[in-house]
Amino acid sequence: AHVVEGYRQYCRLIEDGASPEWILDAFDQFQVLVALRSGPVGVEETNRRIERLLNRAGLLSDTSQLWYPGRAIMITRNDYDVGLYNGDIGIMLRHEGQERVVFRDAEGGLRFLSPGRLPNHETAFAMTVHKSQGSEFSAVMLLLPEKWQQVITRELVYTAITRARKQFWCQVGNACWQQALNSRTERASGLRDALWSNNDAL
Repeated sequence: AHVVEGYRQYCRLIEDGASPEWILDAFDQFQVLVALRSGPVGVEETNRRIERLLNRAGLLSDTSQLWYPGRAIMITRNDYDVGLYNGDIGIMLRHEGQERVVFRDAEGGLRFLSPGRLPNHETAFAMTVHKSQGSEFSAVMLLLPEKWQQVITRELVYTAITRARKQFWCQVGNACWQQALNSRTERASGLRDALWSNNDAL
């Protein structure tokens, strides 16, 4: 229910053929975040599930096709020739009768590129917490698995919460949630311990 409502206005603007600026703004209103790349609540499977969910709700059509109007993508590799960089978000639209992916440029203007010109990318209705850093959304939904995994730490949960300007939800099993809050990222450098040891020696 949260996902359908979160993306409803965005999908309606796609259906109505609204301006690309409005569509990009609407996409920034809601985002699903995950902790993992693979698995039942990994980014790949979650994106497929969201596409099917929005299609069944009548909000997006032709999601069985690779490039359908409303497909949101994230660039995953810098391409200096094209001028797109890791983390850039684009939306597939019909623009002047052609399939084009629209991006905001560094000056706040718009760029329209054919899908064939894009560097490595992935669907972006859901993204990992790591990839979301530097972005903000009005509302965020964090999906975590029932079973805790080592990557799910207090810092990851905190980062996900700070991506939301107004609302935050988390779907998670109680055991995983408690373990996440009790787990902190371990720094592997050993610098802190080395500094304490040197201080003791002095």
